Amino acid sequence: MTVLTRPSSTAEALDPAQTRLVEATLSCVARWGAEKTSLDDVAKSAGVSRATVYRVFPGGKESVMRTAAQVEAGRLFEHFEERLAAADDLEELLVTGLVEGARSFAARPALRALLAHASPVPDPERPFPELEEIERAIAAWAAPHLARFLEEGRATRMADWVTRIAFSYAVCPSAAFDLADECDVRALVRELFLPSALEDPLLARRGPTTPGGQEDAMRKPS
Repeated sequence: MTVLTRPSSTAEALDPAQTRLVEATLSCVARWGAEKTSLDDVAKSAGVSRATVYRVFPGGKESVMRTAAQVEAGRLFEHFEERLAAADDLEELLVTGLVEGARSFAARPALRALLAHASPVPDPERPFPELEEIERAIAAWAAPHLARFLEEGRATRMADWVTRIAFSYAVCPSAAFDLADECDVRALVRELFLPSALEDPLLARRGPTTPGGQEDAMRKPS
């Protein structure tokens, strides 16, 4: 079973047979939902036998669905990578990441269905291992973007906090807060994330802390 180490790594690691079955799974889940999609549906959509599915994914339905969720989660973030790279301060980076992530998640019915399908396992310490793995990979992907404005340790912690909060709102939407609404998200970022980002919260509104420009960024007003 492919282990997701960054959002795009699973798709890159799949062989042609795995890719074919993952695409078939996403198509079926988007159409019928995860619960109603059977292994026979996946096999038929991919044009292979049920035995082939088990040969490629020995874990059967849960295995192929887990991989499909990882692949789709990676695609969710890849399309706005350039926008994150273009953010010129921490606030814009966080707002862009949260808003675009929420909007992309809403536009991916297969991913929503697959995450909802993730069921608890008999381990109270790790009840949702699939979600935990995806969250951890996304946080690892986000940390280098945050490290443009924060030192490495804080960037790693901030990536984890932001990803967990984004997941909680995505899986359990709030009637009082819309993660896809830029005004709502900007208020969240300013009230919750920026004050905790740095010892001097005002630095969060400055530009990247590059070796040549760190001193100026700290000295000059935004």
